[in-house]
Amino acid sequence: MGLSKTLQNIVLGLSSSLLSISGQLHFTLTRFFKFPKRRELPRCLSAWKLLGHDDDSPSYIENWSKLDTFFAHHGFTLWHRSDESNQSISGPPPAPSNYVFLPINQPKYVQTLSQFPVSNGLLHAARKDKRHYIIRVFTAGGEGLDTLNIMRLLTTQSPDNLLSNTHMLPMVEEIMYEDIVFGIFPLLGDRVQFAMMPLLRKSSVEDIVFMIMQALEAVIYIHGKNVAHRDLFMDNFLVEWVPESVLGQNWNRPRVYLIDFETAVHFRDDVDPSNRLVSGLPVPDSDRYQRARAPELLVSESHMYCPFRLDMWQFGFHLMQMFSKTGIAEIDTLWPPLMSENPADRPSAHEVFQKLGDFIAEVPPRMLQKAYTCDPIILHVPDWP
Repeated sequence: MGLSKTLQNIVLGLSSSLLSISGQLHFTLTRFFKFPKRRELPRCLSAWKLLGHDDDSPSYIENWSKLDTFFAHHGFTLWHRSDESNQSISGPPPAPSNYVFLPINQPKYVQTLSQFPVSNGLLHAARKDKRHYIIRVFTAGGEGLDTLNIMRLLTTQSPDNLLSNTHMLPMVEEIMYEDIVFGIFPLLGDRVQFAMMPLLRKSSVEDIVFMIMQALEAVIYIHGKNVAHRDLFMDNFLVEWVPESVLGQNWNRPRVYLIDFETAVHFRDDVDPSNRLVSGLPVPDSDRYQRARAPELLVSESHMYCPFRLDMWQFGFHLMQMFSKTGIAEIDTLWPPLMSENPADRPSAHEVFQKLGDFIAEVPPRMLQKAYTCDPIILHVPDWP
């Protein structure tokens, strides 16, 4: 009996070893014959970003298709690339993930959960275990390490990544391929910016106000970590779904997330707050910088400024454009100070959060439960294309 048991253990051990060797051999052969050589992929982060940008840019489809087998090895299926700017996936909707929901007032939106418009060459949609994700290139050719470290700081450090006020979309996995690091994020639904467009979404003033409160919480959180975003426009805030309470009162509040830290900067705790300054545009190529420019960005390249005050100007930009005509003075008057010409006159995210929160606590709920119907206001900003 003992001998039989020993033989059985030996056989099981050999089988396990053979399976391990077989798996390693399969990976080696797959990588050698099907994984792309590093020189076949964009050499640096800026080259990745410009894939499919115009007719003169390298093909987005051609470059990402070389990685189909690589990501399949990690369990991901890259979505179908219908053209350089659009991706989709067939089959049933994604499994519940606590990041994507269908609004009860608009269940027909289910079709949008399987569509992804590509904004730049760093991004690709993927599916794994019936859930949908976004793959983002973080590093390549020595570029992007600062951004990757900021994402690790904001999304992976416990217990802060469990706090209710983080509003950071978690980086659920990192995948390396030589010098390239891919970050994996849950795929979300809408942009907060779209919720402010009456032609697109039937939002109530209350819907939008509670999204702004969460967005302010996100800003308070990153600023508390000594991180300035430097691209804090409203299109970088995503929301799980838009309630569209005008179509029927929706008491659930979708969670808002802050994304895209490509231009962010981080200061160590031992840097005096008065010295937490930067210079120049958030991106080095002025010809490609198409964002509205705060007054401090219109001075010389060597001019030092506070990136946290820049964040507040950018945060106020779309609010002034899209949410400053509610007819409720306590709301409409909150945004102009954010765009003060003198950065020192701009309120902090915490100050705006407190004022808006105090107003919500005092106002009768019915006052906010009305349709928001104001068309966007086009602001004139010097040197903005």
